Amino acid sequence: MTKINRGSEWLKWDLHVHFPYSIISGNASYNNVTDDDFIKKLCEEKISVIGLTNYFKFTEEDYKLAEKLRNHGISTFMN
Repeated sequence: MTKINRGSEWLKWDLHVHFPYSIISGNASYNNVTDDDFIKKLCEEKISVIGLTNYFKFTEEDYKLAEKLRNHGISTFMN
């Protein structure tokens, strides 16, 4: 077993995010925001874990976005 000696890590989590495909998307604050724009902003903010919040039901688009986020190293929970 390899010993990692780097100490504690602080990671940014946001477990309640309304996203472009959610029914409640911040009073249209996501107008014209693409998946790439959304992911770029999360990466710029160094968000490590996100909870995609949708109060009703998730669609295929939601799951595709979650997969894109995971492919960019952002752990994603459907919330």
